[in-house]
Amino acid sequence: MGIEISSHFSYRKLMRFVFPSIATMIFLSTYSIIDGFFVSNYVGDRAFAAINLIFPALGIFGCVGAVIGAGGSALIGKRLGQQRIEEACSLFSSLSLAGLAIGVVLAACAWCVMPWIASGMGAEGEMLRESVFYGRILLISFPMHLLQSIYHSFAVTAGKPPLAFWTNVASGVINLAFDYLFIVYFGWAVAGAAWATVLAEFTVGLLPVLYFILHRDGVLHLGYPWLRLEDFLKVCSNGISQFLTGVPMSFLAIVGSHENTLVP
Repeated sequence: MGIEISSHFSYRKLMRFVFPSIATMIFLSTYSIIDGFFVSNYVGDRAFAAINLIFPALGIFGCVGAVIGAGGSALIGKRLGQQRIEEACSLFSSLSLAGLAIGVVLAACAWCVMPWIASGMGAEGEMLRESVFYGRILLISFPMHLLQSIYHSFAVTAGKPPLAFWTNVASGVINLAFDYLFIVYFGWAVAGAAWATVLAEFTVGLLPVLYFILHRDGVLHLGYPWLRLEDFLKVCSNGISQFLTGVPMSFLAIVGSHENTLVP
């Protein structure tokens, strides 16, 4: 189902348009829930505490994807409204590449400071080792995680919110299946939970990219990238509110995780 955001919306059409986005937000929360279920039941309490400790901290880095997604969607939508389709597609492509590049840089930075983050939150000994081990494996797919956040917004701008929904459904199923395979069957413990999430995030990050490369008949498609510094600054200024919303929520999750896992 494709609905152009410039079209007239009845209540029924509005619900058809927003429901996939609502459902997508629900599926986005399944990674930590599924990992937590399998780790707590088949690995142990210490491993469960380790992944709960580090997962919210990675959410702070992930807020950058919301900045590009929300800010970029506003600018792309403006170009589409002005019938500047080629410019919109160029900006769409440029921000996708920028998100991927920023994801690589942030993953490298997070890899270096991961022990400091975990120890600063109170982890020590074996819990510190497992937290860092789990977090560093997740960083392998961190650029895909940023693309996931970006395309959650871009799919709506392109009039295809079900695309984000179905890719997240696919990633949730993959995460569930490989959690069972890696943790229960192979006995990989914390590493199994991390690798299952990595595979799921590669799925949800790459499928929209392939879709917009192969389907060039829609309002938006991936093509020749061209990004001006002026446009990038506008994207950041438009999307900074999402960052300022996401970071405090991540900090609250970190505080709650610290209290629940480290305080007797």
